[in-house]
Amino acid sequence: MRRVVSLTAAILCLVGSALAQRQPTIRPGQFSTLEAGGSFLMMPGVQKELGLSPATTKKIDAKMSTFMRPMTPQKSANGKPPSQEQMMSEFQKRMKDMQKAQAECVAMLTPAQKTRLRQISIQQIGAGAMLSSDVRKELALTPAQEKKIGDVLQQSYQSMGRTMPRNSTASTPEAQRKVFQEMMAKQEQIKLQTTKNAEATLTPAQRTKWKAIQGKPFKIDMAGMMRGRARG
Repeated sequence: MRRVVSLTAAILCLVGSALAQRQPTIRPGQFSTLEAGGSFLMMPGVQKELGLSPATTKKIDAKMSTFMRPMTPQKSANGKPPSQEQMMSEFQKRMKDMQKAQAECVAMLTPAQKTRLRQISIQQIGAGAMLSSDVRKELALTPAQEKKIGDVLQQSYQSMGRTMPRNSTASTPEAQRKVFQEMMAKQEQIKLQTTKNAEATLTPAQRTKWKAIQGKPFKIDMAGMMRGRARG
């Protein structure tokens, strides 16, 4: 059960890092799609796709494993539960530490592996990657296009928020996996439509470039990973 919860927390961290610029109005972000790709390096499927050596895989797993555990709130000096501000501060520190570890893991890769990881990262982030610091430069987006894409992403985030389970009665690991799988299926449909809407703002030349920088399609089976971790 703990591993199921841990993986779910990890996935939420991945989403948070990939969509780091989530704001009331979505603006161009400062994150790099390659650096965001560090979030996926612990996934066996990604490790296999990149052709990582056993030694590199072991180093990455050791460096990132600490972030796969759920956070345990620490009591303050007076023995009382931590305040919301303290919990947010601890969360931000953990995210900063995780981003540093991701960058260190990315640095272990060969140039070819970095190129493929970036492609996988862009595919997984989807339309949100268009507003990253590197992709928007490659696409040469105009301010008007950036605003339109931001509006599309804003609508997408709101739709995805409505897919999050509320007051779920699922108490067993199997029931929780089912709820998770249903949520992921809904979010995948939203992601596909969001990408389609964002692509509609691009010129034909930009759409060709957008397709090229994504490389060969690669699918991450989040639900399958969840089942595997639970069995493990």
